[in-house]
Amino acid sequence: MKFNYYQIVNKINGKKYIGITDREPLTRFAEHKRALRNHSHVNYKLQKDWVDYGEENFDFELIESLECENIEIGYSHEAELISSSENILYNLAPGGQVNPMYSEE
Repeated sequence: MKFNYYQIVNKINGKKYIGITDREPLTRFAEHKRALRNHSHVNYKLQKDWVDYGEENFDFELIESLECENIEIGYSHEAELISSSENILYNLAPGGQVNPMYSEE
């Protein structure tokens, strides 16, 4: 499985949101932007700063793309990226735990 790891960076205060997707990064970025513009993003910390600082002060960046054997390995790598970040993060969980891409249904 191919996973794309990305970040949303606040250019003013340096805070980041680190995420994972199995879709094209531009598609995922568009989903984040739509939710943030509509004041309906699930991450309340990111939403607040988006409103306070403005859309123009955020960058959407691809960190890396990796082939992983399964989703658990993908989430594990996301958790490593989050825990190794030296920046203050918007992430509400240590990696893939709040809004997992896949459910056990």
